[in-house]
Amino acid sequence: MAGLIAWWVFRPAGRNPDIPGLVPLPARVELHRGHFVLTSGTRIIATPESRSTGEYLAEALRKSTGYPLPLETGSNAGTGNILLNFERPHAGQNLEGYQLSAKPDGVTISSPGSAGLFYGVQTLFELLPSDVLDGDPALTNRWELPSVTGIFSRKKRSNVSSI
Repeated sequence: MAGLIAWWVFRPAGRNPDIPGLVPLPARVELHRGHFVLTSGTRIIATPESRSTGEYLAEALRKSTGYPLPLETGSNAGTGNILLNFERPHAGQNLEGYQLSAKPDGVTISSPGSAGLFYGVQTLFELLPSDVLDGDPALTNRWELPSVTGIFSRKKRSNVSSI
């Protein structure tokens, strides 16, 4: 009960309670109807540049779900799958920024940099049930996340260190 009271007191003012609390906060977020459900038939599709992040995602989710979640190389997700899409960067674009789109027919994480893809996967973990990284498939029977599209723009790091 104390946790609920603390949440109510310290929640961001004016925030839509239906939007999941994400770190970092998205620059823009849209809610959609429905949920994406991770199933035993879900595949992880990765462009060649995003394959290592795809391997990380697949291994983490296999431990938690017990699903095979095969990793395939490509750029077309198909229905019911997760796509990690490495985009060509535009001049001045932040390589750590990313877009995550979760809809009932699939999830796409796009970024012009490998760091952005990695951060997008972390946000995907935030959207899934909280025991997603516990590694015990028996804990959760339904792996679903809200249908949401978010633009995440991470701040560029400074090369100046402070003491």
